[in-house]
Order: sequence, then C-alpha cells, then structure tokens
Amino acid sequence: MHNQEIIVSVFCLAYNHEKYIREMLEGCLMQKTDFAFEVLIHEDASTDNTAEILREYEKKYPDIIRVVYEEKNRYKTGVDYFYDILLPMARGKYIAVCEGDDAWIDDKKLQLQVDYMESHEDCSLIGHKTFLQYPGDWDRVRDYRCMGYENDGIVPYESMFTDWKIPTSSFLFRKNTYIEMPRFFMDAPTGDEPLLWFLAGKGHVYFMDRVMSVYNKMTSDSWTVRFINSAFESMAEYYAGYVRLFEEIDEYTNHTRHLFFEECIKERIRRALAYILFNSKLYDEVGSMLKTLSKACPDEWEAYIIRQQKRFWFADKEMFDQYRKGLGERDFYIYGAGGLATKFILEILPNDMKINAVLISDGQIKKDKLEGIEIKYLSEVKNTDDAFVFVAVSDEFAHGMIGNLRDAGFKSYIWIYEDVFIL
Repeated sequence: MHNQEIIVSVFCLAYNHEKYIREMLEGCLMQKTDFAFEVLIHEDASTDNTAEILREYEKKYPDIIRVVYEEKNRYKTGVDYFYDILLPMARGKYIAVCEGDDAWIDDKKLQLQVDYMESHEDCSLIGHKTFLQYPGDWDRVRDYRCMGYENDGIVPYESMFTDWKIPTSSFLFRKNTYIEMPRFFMDAPTGDEPLLWFLAGKGHVYFMDRVMSVYNKMTSDSWTVRFINSAFESMAEYYAGYVRLFEEIDEYTNHTRHLFFEECIKERIRRALAYILFNSKLYDEVGSMLKTLSKACPDEWEAYIIRQQKRFWFADKEMFDQYRKGLGERDFYIYGAGGLATKFILEILPNDMKINAVLISDGQIKKDKLEGIEIKYLSEVKNTDDAFVFVAVSDEFAHGMIGNLRDAGFKSYIWIYEDVFIL
C-alpha cells in the first residue's frame, strides 16, 4: 500500500475500548481491496490499555494506521473529533466509520461500498446491515436482532429522520461532501444522526442488505450508557438540542419541508415526555421536569411544552379517580405486568379500587401475582362485555396489545399513557 493512492480513510474514535479495539483493528486489516486505505484513530486519553494496544498496531502497520493520542480527555470541550482532528489528516477520497467498540466482519465491505460509490456519482452515503450485540454483563433483555432495512435500495430522505436504521459502523461517504458540512450539524447533541441527515440532503443514500459489521451496544463507556445515567438537566439539554437542530435544518433547506421538521420537533418532545413519564414519581415532579425542558428549548416551543402537563392524566391520583368514577361499576383489569403496570398500581390506583386481575397475553411466562393482584391470561376472562381494561405498557407494545384485546372480545379499554405518547 505504501506507494498506492489512498482511496478510503477509516475514522475511529477510541476511549476505554481495550475489550474491543483489537477486533476493530483486525476487521479493518482483513479488508480485501484493489485500492489502498488508511485507518485514522483519535485516542481520547483512555484510562485502560487502549492506547498501548493502538501503539502496538501502529508500530506493526505504520503505512495503514495513524493515531492521535490525547494527553487529556477532550470530551465535551466543543471539539468535533472527526471534523476538527481526523478530517485534516485524511488522504482518502471516501471516509468510512468504525468506532473503537464496533467491528467489521466482512472482508469485502469496503470494496463493495466503494464499487457502488464509484459507479453512482449522485450517491452521498452508503450503509449496510449490522449485527447488534450487547455485553455479557448487561442486565436487561439481550437483543441479537440486526439493525437495518430488509432490502437493497435507495432510502427515502424523510424516513431517515423518523427511524434510525443505518448504523454508524456501516457509513461510507465522500470526503469532499463532508468538508462542506455546516457547523450546526456538529454542534448537535450526537454526531451520527446529524451526519446522516446532512449527507442525506446531498444526494441519495443507498443501503445494502448484507451484514458486514457488529454494533456493540451498551458498552460501559458508550455515549448511550452515559446518556441513561444523566441527570434530567442534561437530558433536557439533549432534547432541546434536537429541537434547535431541526429548526436549523429547516432553515438550511429553505423551509421546503417545514411541516415535516415541525413534526420532527414534536416527536423529540414526545420522547422527552416519555422519559419524564418513566422517571417521575409525583405530579409536581412532572411539572418541574417539564419546566426544565421548556426553558432549555427555543422560546417558541416553551408554551407548547408546558401545555403538555394536561396530557399526564394518570400521573395524579385525584385526576384518575375522577375518570374512574365516570366508568361506573364493572370488572376492572390491568393489561401488562411490567414496570409501567407496577408504577400504575403503586402510585396511581386508589386504595379502594378493586382490580379483578392483571392480564398478560396467552403464551407469556406467568407469575402468580403482581403487587398482590392475581395474574391471568386473556383467554381466562370470560365476561368480557362488562370488563374495562387499563393498558399499562409503553408505546412500543400498546397498539399490538390493544389488538390482542379486540381479538379476545374486550370492548372497553384505555391505554393509560396515550395522552403522553400521542401529541
């Protein structure tokens, strides 16, 4: 490769990735190409052995691997590692991305992507399917599904704003396009989605339905884990950052999709409300968190956000009790046996209100009780005409479960968080 023209510059960010960085590097080095490529890495003053491993590989492959070693961590200093540090070093016509805790697993990945880009000058970004992998010590449900679309083809522009299906470890794009990216995309709360959205506006985005990388989710030092553990003040700034970003993209695109970006803003506010729902305990706390969010957002959205407090119908016992009295006497059930159902029982349900049973879908693993209330399968309830069901699940499952209720003959039900999730 020494005398060949560099065609692809691989960008990698590494911080405390000693468990993963060898796999990342080997995934790059195994690429079979008819062109030369380089691997540019920003090592952000890791506290583990990441830097030592990188020095080992850099010494062994000096024509391919170049590393910027920081003496002090520069996270949250306003520096964009890709644009400000790695881009000036890049010699390639194209840029590919693989962060230090991800890896490429197909030796034809770069060749396939470059071949497509070379024959389609109007393509601004190409991605592919990726295998999702959670660490062994992650204590939530492990998910081995692949991330991506189900077919090869051009991805519609607006769909990339509503559904995140092109993993960062699959990105390959043109350097000369990336150089033109306005600063406000880099000032966004995250780097991958805004980069995708910028590139999507510069040509067509092509997706390959071929698994060619691994996305290690929820690693200990990942952005996602830091996000989950953040205080709400930081969360509010995160959501507000996306509100500002969509306003700026709307202006950047000359308001040609104004109504669409307005809906994107409402969707981010909806996500913030969902976070508040899951993490607040008292109605007063709901109001306080909404005010924090509204102050962080642009002024024109402040009143809109504050008005959403009325949508938390069942965050307040008194409001719920008024609703319950209007239902009259009947058999009451709760559908769902997870965290939201428990929250509903402990914090909202009046002490004098009898719940006949907690319901779960047929075929689920069934415990005997949830907070002292008997658990039954849907098929075990015979008198569905007089039953009223409170569906206590998140929006991810609600619509499917309401369909289950209809199929089982239930006629009266309410998704108790509907006013939060649907704006």
